Amino acid sequence: MDVTIVTNLSRFVDLRRGYVGNLVQNVIASVNQISVVARLFGFDMLHLTKEQEAQYGLELATKRQEHADLDAAIHTLTQSQFADRMLVQRLKKRKLMLKDRIVELENILLPDIIA
Repeated sequence: MDVTIVTNLSRFVDLRRGYVGNLVQNVIASVNQISVVARLFGFDMLHLTKEQEAQYGLELATKRQEHADLDAAIHTLTQSQFADRMLVQRLKKRKLMLKDRIVELENILLPDIIA
């Protein structure tokens, strides 16, 4: 694999990780707001404590960031003439596993409310 591609990917991932702190704070604030509204309408969000909500919110933000990083890495590798097909397939599989976990976490934090 070309050294410049790896260097550019690592710089990109480092830049993306810099935004995780703000993202986590936004997710926690959103979870708190949704929790308050859900409780107003009589839903208790699976009886999660504030600590559990914060923990799931943090995990959700982290998984979303990792998913976005993998998407960028896959895109960069597929555009490169030096792309290893097995590596790309492994990254895509990891991305799908992350998406599944993201959906699970969203369902825990934001359950469907039947109107």
